[in-house]
Amino acid sequence: MNSTVIDRQSHDPDDYAQIIPAAGWYAEFRDDENGGVFIDPLVAWALTHIGNVVGLVADGSLAVGCDDHSDFLRYVHERDLDPARDSKEQSK
Repeated sequence: MNSTVIDRQSHDPDDYAQIIPAAGWYAEFRDDENGGVFIDPLVAWALTHIGNVVGLVADGSLAVGCDDHSDFLRYVHERDLDPARDSKEQSK
């Protein structure tokens, strides 16, 4: 699988200088309960004042940085998703 990985760095939500849509991008998380992984769509990319780019996912009514989750693994674009896994995710 040829996927794009972006380095994680800690940030403070007040440091966001700008956000833009993240259509087609997902965050991959470790699923410790089932021993696998799961994906969540990104709602936006956030640019911090110090120049870091952070993917944001929905967490209830909030958008939070993926790297705020200890089980975050990487960002992946939809073109790099396994079609078989995609259909399994949709059938849940």
